[in-house]
Amino acid sequence: MRLYWLGVLPLLLLATGLAANNIRSIRANQDEQALQLTSNFVAAVDQHLSSTTKALQAIAQSSHLDKPGEWEQLYEEAASLSSAMGIDVGIIDAAPPHQMRLNTLVPFGSPLPTIPTRGGRQSMPAAVARQAPTVGDRLASAINQSPTVVVAVPAIREGRAVYAVVSPRATAHFQK
Repeated sequence: MRLYWLGVLPLLLLATGLAANNIRSIRANQDEQALQLTSNFVAAVDQHLSSTTKALQAIAQSSHLDKPGEWEQLYEEAASLSSAMGIDVGIIDAAPPHQMRLNTLVPFGSPLPTIPTRGGRQSMPAAVARQAPTVGDRLASAINQSPTVVVAVPAIREGRAVYAVVSPRATAHFQK
Protein backbone atom coordinates (compact mmCIF):
# COMPACT_ATOMS: atom_id res chain seq x y z
CA MET A 1 0.00 0.00 0.00
CA ARG A 2 2.84 2.32 0.84
CA LEU A 3 4.45 1.66 -2.49
CA TYR A 4 1.12 2.47 -4.14
CA TRP A 5 1.00 5.93 -2.50
CA LEU A 6 4.61 6.58 -3.35
CA GLY A 7 3.75 5.95 -7.00
CA VAL A 8 0.42 7.80 -7.07
CA LEU A 9 1.24 10.82 -4.88
CA PRO A 10 3.67 12.46 -7.34
CA LEU A 11 1.07 12.05 -10.10
CA LEU A 12 -1.63 13.62 -7.92
CA LEU A 13 0.65 16.54 -7.07
CA LEU A 14 1.53 16.99 -10.74
CA ALA A 15 -2.15 16.91 -11.75
CA THR A 16 -3.04 19.43 -9.00
CA GLY A 17 -0.24 21.75 -10.09
CA LEU A 18 -1.24 21.50 -13.76
CA ALA A 19 -4.90 22.17 -12.89
CA ALA A 20 -3.98 25.20 -10.78
CA ASN A 21 -1.75 26.54 -13.57
CA ASN A 22 -4.56 25.99 -16.11
CA ILE A 23 -7.04 27.88 -13.89
CA ARG A 24 -4.59 30.80 -13.52
CA SER A 25 -4.08 30.85 -17.29
CA ILE A 26 -7.84 30.86 -17.96
CA ARG A 27 -8.39 33.66 -15.42
CA ALA A 28 -5.56 35.74 -16.91
CA ASN A 29 -7.08 35.28 -20.38
CA GLN A 30 -10.52 36.31 -19.09
CA ASP A 31 -9.03 39.37 -17.37
CA GLU A 32 -7.27 40.34 -20.60
CA GLN A 33 -10.49 39.94 -22.59
CA ALA A 34 -12.43 42.01 -20.03
CA LEU A 35 -9.79 44.75 -20.17
CA GLN A 36 -9.93 44.79 -23.99
CA LEU A 37 -13.74 44.93 -23.96
CA THR A 38 -13.68 47.78 -21.45
CA SER A 39 -11.09 49.64 -23.50
CA ASN A 40 -13.18 49.25 -26.67
CA PHE A 41 -16.31 50.46 -24.87
CA VAL A 42 -14.52 53.52 -23.48
CA ALA A 43 -13.13 54.34 -26.94
CA ALA A 44 -16.60 54.05 -28.51
CA VAL A 45 -18.20 56.29 -25.88
CA ASP A 46 -15.35 58.79 -26.21
CA GLN A 47 -15.76 58.85 -30.01
CA HIS A 48 -19.50 59.40 -29.67
CA LEU A 49 -19.06 62.22 -27.15
CA SER A 50 -16.37 63.84 -29.30
CA SER A 51 -18.50 63.81 -32.45
CA THR A 52 -21.55 65.05 -30.51
CA THR A 53 -19.48 67.89 -29.04
CA LYS A 54 -18.22 68.94 -32.47
CA ALA A 55 -21.75 68.93 -33.88
CA LEU A 56 -23.03 71.04 -30.97
CA GLN A 57 -20.15 73.47 -31.43
CA ALA A 58 -21.26 73.98 -35.04
CA ILE A 59 -24.76 74.91 -33.83
CA ALA A 60 -23.30 77.14 -31.09
CA GLN A 61 -21.31 79.05 -33.72
CA SER A 62 -24.25 79.47 -36.12
CA SER A 63 -25.06 83.07 -37.03
CA HIS A 64 -28.78 82.16 -36.82
CA LEU A 65 -28.38 81.84 -33.05
CA ASP A 66 -27.72 85.58 -32.80
CA LYS A 67 -30.96 86.56 -34.57
CA PRO A 68 -34.21 85.38 -32.93
CA GLY A 69 -36.01 85.98 -36.23
CA GLU A 70 -33.85 83.25 -37.81
CA TRP A 71 -34.43 80.61 -35.15
CA GLU A 72 -36.67 78.61 -37.44
CA GLN A 73 -33.67 78.21 -39.77
CA LEU A 74 -31.57 77.35 -36.74
CA TYR A 75 -34.15 74.71 -35.79
CA GLU A 76 -33.93 73.28 -39.34
CA GLU A 77 -30.13 73.11 -39.08
CA ALA A 78 -30.39 71.39 -35.70
CA ALA A 79 -33.07 69.01 -36.99
CA SER A 80 -30.87 68.07 -39.97
CA LEU A 81 -28.00 67.43 -37.61
CA SER A 82 -30.28 65.41 -35.36
CA SER A 83 -31.41 63.28 -38.26
CA ALA A 84 -27.91 62.76 -39.67
CA MET A 85 -26.22 61.94 -36.35
CA GLY A 86 -29.07 60.41 -34.39
CA ILE A 87 -28.84 62.97 -31.60
CA ASP A 88 -31.33 65.47 -30.19
CA VAL A 89 -30.40 69.14 -29.89
CA GLY A 90 -31.68 71.77 -27.47
CA ILE A 91 -30.81 75.40 -26.86
CA ILE A 92 -31.11 76.83 -23.35
CA ASP A 93 -30.62 80.35 -21.99
CA ALA A 94 -27.32 80.54 -20.11
CA ALA A 95 -28.79 82.90 -17.50
CA PRO A 96 -31.30 81.73 -14.89
CA PRO A 97 -34.05 80.60 -15.02
CA HIS A 98 -32.43 78.60 -17.89
CA GLN A 99 -35.41 78.65 -20.25
CA MET A 100 -35.22 76.08 -23.02
CA ARG A 101 -35.64 77.92 -26.32
CA LEU A 102 -35.47 75.16 -28.89
CA ASN A 103 -35.51 71.36 -28.87
CA THR A 104 -35.54 68.97 -31.81
CA LEU A 105 -37.61 66.45 -29.82
CA VAL A 106 -40.64 68.67 -30.33
CA PRO A 107 -41.89 70.78 -33.28
CA PHE A 108 -40.54 74.31 -33.66
CA GLY A 109 -42.50 76.80 -31.57
CA SER A 110 -43.73 74.22 -29.02
CA PRO A 111 -43.80 75.39 -25.40
CA LEU A 112 -40.62 74.29 -23.63
CA PRO A 113 -39.75 74.04 -19.92
CA THR A 114 -37.15 75.82 -17.87
CA ILE A 115 -34.35 73.56 -16.77
CA PRO A 116 -34.66 72.76 -13.06
CA THR A 117 -31.67 72.88 -10.73
CA ARG A 118 -30.81 69.38 -9.61
CA GLY A 119 -28.15 67.77 -7.50
CA GLY A 120 -25.02 66.30 -9.01
CA ARG A 121 -23.02 67.61 -11.92
CA GLN A 122 -25.29 69.27 -14.45
CA SER A 123 -23.67 69.79 -17.82
CA MET A 124 -25.41 73.01 -18.84
CA PRO A 125 -24.44 75.19 -15.81
CA ALA A 126 -20.95 73.65 -15.82
CA ALA A 127 -20.44 74.36 -19.53
CA VAL A 128 -21.62 77.95 -19.06
CA ALA A 129 -19.38 78.50 -16.01
CA ARG A 130 -16.30 76.87 -17.61
CA GLN A 131 -17.07 78.17 -21.10
CA ALA A 132 -16.13 74.72 -22.36
CA PRO A 133 -17.97 71.55 -23.44
CA THR A 134 -19.12 69.43 -20.52
CA VAL A 135 -20.79 66.07 -19.90
CA GLY A 136 -23.08 65.83 -16.88
CA ASP A 137 -24.30 63.14 -14.53
CA ARG A 138 -27.29 60.95 -15.36
CA LEU A 139 -30.62 62.70 -14.85
CA ALA A 140 -34.24 62.64 -16.02
CA SER A 141 -34.86 64.41 -19.33
CA ALA A 142 -36.72 67.73 -19.04
CA ILE A 143 -38.80 66.76 -22.10
CA ASN A 144 -39.72 63.09 -21.65
CA GLN A 145 -38.34 62.17 -18.19
CA SER A 146 -36.21 59.29 -19.54
CA PRO A 147 -32.80 58.74 -17.87
CA THR A 148 -30.24 60.73 -19.85
CA VAL A 149 -26.70 61.98 -19.94
CA VAL A 150 -26.39 65.49 -21.37
CA VAL A 151 -23.53 66.96 -23.41
CA ALA A 152 -23.51 70.77 -23.27
CA VAL A 153 -21.54 73.30 -25.30
CA PRO A 154 -21.66 77.01 -24.49
CA ALA A 155 -22.53 79.51 -27.22
CA ILE A 156 -20.05 82.27 -26.44
CA ARG A 157 -20.60 85.79 -27.67
CA GLU A 158 -18.31 88.70 -26.74
CA GLY A 159 -16.53 86.61 -24.11
CA ARG A 160 -19.57 85.29 -22.26
CA ALA A 161 -21.88 82.32 -22.64
CA VAL A 162 -25.33 83.42 -23.79
CA TYR A 163 -26.81 80.00 -24.53
CA ALA A 164 -25.97 76.38 -23.97
CA VAL A 165 -26.43 73.99 -26.87
CA VAL A 166 -27.24 70.60 -25.39
CA SER A 167 -27.74 67.05 -26.52
CA PRO A 168 -29.46 64.67 -24.12
CA ARG A 169 -28.60 61.04 -24.75
CA ALA A 170 -30.68 58.24 -23.24
CA THR A 171 -28.56 56.04 -21.01
CA ALA A 172 -30.04 53.03 -22.82
CA HIS A 173 -28.01 54.11 -25.88
CA PHE A 174 -24.76 53.43 -24.00
CA GLN A 175 -26.00 50.03 -22.85
CA LYS A 176 -26.28 48.67 -26.40
